[in-house]
Amino acid sequence: MLHAPSGVASPQLVERMATALRHRGPDDAGVLTDGPFGVAHARLSIVDPSTAGYQPMSDGRFTLAYNGEIYNQASLRPVLEARGVRFIGHSDTETLFHALRVLGVPETLRAVRGMFAFAFYEHEQQQLHLCRDRFGIKPLYYTWRSGTLAWGSEIKALRELHPCRPDPFKTILSIAGGGNNSHRYSVFEGIVHVPPGGHVSTRAGEAPKVALYFSLTSMLDAAYRRELDGMPYEEITRELARLMARSVDSMLMSDAPVGVLASGGLDSSLIAALSRRAGHSLPLYTSEVVGQYSELADAQALAAHLDLPLHTSRFAPAALLDHIVACTWHHESPLIENLSGVPFSQVCLLARDHGVKVLLSGEGADELFR
Repeated sequence: MLHAPSGVASPQLVERMATALRHRGPDDAGVLTDGPFGVAHARLSIVDPSTAGYQPMSDGRFTLAYNGEIYNQASLRPVLEARGVRFIGHSDTETLFHALRVLGVPETLRAVRGMFAFAFYEHEQQQLHLCRDRFGIKPLYYTWRSGTLAWGSEIKALRELHPCRPDPFKTILSIAGGGNNSHRYSVFEGIVHVPPGGHVSTRAGEAPKVALYFSLTSMLDAAYRRELDGMPYEEITRELARLMARSVDSMLMSDAPVGVLASGGLDSSLIAALSRRAGHSLPLYTSEVVGQYSELADAQALAAHLDLPLHTSRFAPAALLDHIVACTWHHESPLIENLSGVPFSQVCLLARDHGVKVLLSGEGADELFR
């Protein structure tokens, strides 16, 4: 939450910052302060809901506060056990904590696969690391003012420490549609994202250093591309199916109830079908956006084909005005390019009311499968 230049981080201030984010984690909460460092965590328990996954996770020398999922934790655990790690639970938080402690931050960032944003602190060195997943799926904001670094999963936590004033130029840019796609700037003065694939590091009182540990070009594999070029079309489709099935299977690591957002599009339909093929009977959730663009019939056809229950949230156009303020408060920027987030939020609330904590979703990938 904050890293001050000197003195002691106020537990009361950290607690207030955490309260601003309590809606993100209704299952548990924790606060830890040590000298200039203070961090809090609001937990949504997905993997290992026991106290073995409690956060902030600390052994006195290192502390981790983390949001996300590490999908390859099963393969990382034997590597860490060979280095002397003894696990007490099965949470991916514990896996990430020991990887950072034993392997170090750079090697861990190269090794983990998943979606994440985390703060990792080395107490003896007073060294802080803020890291975000390769594609920036999980949010992480920070601000550096008067020698103090403050960060949070949402900007609203930072206003407990600094005034959060909209930047006029960036707000206009966001309203025009461009600001929502920024990998760096928020619409608020002095508050920026940890960039996707980014690693921000600092010691107490020192300006943060920003580095990228990942770029899209690093994914290019010329030899693999040549191999694919020489494959028959049928073999390429089998390879794609194998990779997608592996990806979906890795995301079904939850100990909490899981569902699938089924818009009727190709990407979410594939995810639902692959999870069904893997033996999971996951409930489907869809939003019936009333009008000519409704995809309810497609979602119903998918549910019938897979023999899965379909739960529907009806959303009439007039309801946009009822919910756009609350959605903007969560989104923290104008919803000009993301108005679909409003009906999206309502179907997620329906799933929550059914006790479903995790929803698999295809996000704008329909065009890839046409």
